Formats: sequence, C-alpha cells, structure tokens
Amino acid sequence: MLAAVLAAAAVRRLDAIQVSPDVGVLLQAGGQDPVELPSFLAGGWMGRDVPVSATELSVLPPDTGYSRKHYVWMHDPACQVFVSIVLSGRDRTSIHRPELCLLGQGWTIEGRFGHGFAFPGPGRRIVPATVLRVRREVPGTRGGRTAVPSLMAYWFVGHDRVVASHWSRMWWSAVDRLRRLQSSRWAYVVVQTTALDGETAALARLQTVLDQTLPAFEMPPPD
Repeated sequence: MLAAVLAAAAVRRLDAIQVSPDVGVLLQAGGQDPVELPSFLAGGWMGRDVPVSATELSVLPPDTGYSRKHYVWMHDPACQVFVSIVLSGRDRTSIHRPELCLLGQGWTIEGRFGHGFAFPGPGRRIVPATVLRVRREVPGTRGGRTAVPSLMAYWFVGHDRVVASHWSRMWWSAVDRLRRLQSSRWAYVVVQTTALDGETAALARLQTVLDQTLPAFEMPPPD
C-alpha cells in the first residue's frame, strides 16, 4: 500500500514538471508544429504534403506536432525521398522506437548501421543517425510479389543536442528532468528512400535532399 502511494505521488510530481520551451527545430507560428518543409528543391525535386494518418492522430497525444513531405526527382520519378518530423508535446509517448512502427506497417528489418549526414554550411558538422536496412513486399508487375529494399535513417533532436538512438534520447531526457527539472521536447526525424540502385546511391540521395531541407527545419549542431 505504501509503495503504491509513493509511486502515485512520484508520477504526479513528474507530470507536474514544466515542459521546456526550448526545441532544436524551427517552429510554425503557435509553437506546436515544426516549420513546413520546402515544396521545391534545387536540382528538380518537388515535394508534396503527406497527411498525418488517422492511426497517428488516434494513438499519439493531441499536442504532437508534424511536418512531412514526399520528394520526387522530376528527372527520374523513381528517385523519391520521404522526410518526416514528429515533435513531442507534453506527453513523452509522442516519440517512440521507430522499429515498432516499421514492424506494424509490414516492413522487415534486415540490419542497421550508424551514419553521419553532413549539415550543409561552413564547418564539418555532422548529424548522427541510425540507418535501418528494411524491405517490404509489393505486388509485382507480372503478378506475384516483389521485395523492395529501402534505407530508413532516423535521429532525435533535443534542445541542445542531436542523438542517433532511442536509448540516448531516453538518457538525456532523464538527465534534463533531474538537472533542469524540465521535461524535454524532442523531435524525431526520419528520411527514407528505396535502395534498388544500391546503398551508396540511396545514402547519396538522402544527403542531396537533406542538403536543402536540414537548414530549413533543424538548428545547426554545435561545433
């Protein structure tokens, strides 16, 4: 009984902790949603809005922020890159392990590796990311099903740091709660493209799109 009372008191105290107003991504007016991604990128890339799914709206907290676009290269429509930003509000369940979503959407995870994307501009600043090798079967042109390989890269942006893993984000969130007595507001960034032309080409394609989208939404990482 005493343990239950103490646990309930601890939960209430944690819930009462102020949410930090500081975030590592640029915001739209109002402060809930990340800034809108650009619709056109130099070199012939066109972006279209991707609506938030009904499942996300029903499962994630109502103060979760979103910004996402699907980019297609007009010189070769087969070259496509998906960019998504999910920004947590007060409730920490806005952000979760991306692997859980992938499995629920029918993807198979075949491996992972670390990768550093270059943040454009002066200096050699790097955005650390986790890259997942994934595949999903789609209907083939001649019947049957075909496995399509893809690369999905993700990272988390805090108010003063960028981390490549879910566990690093959890660690720094706990540190902020203890040290600053504030709940961190994190952004979860995803970029994805098919890898039919190989992983090297896929990573280069992601970097090409990030060269113009990263400065539009993410604060430069510290030197």
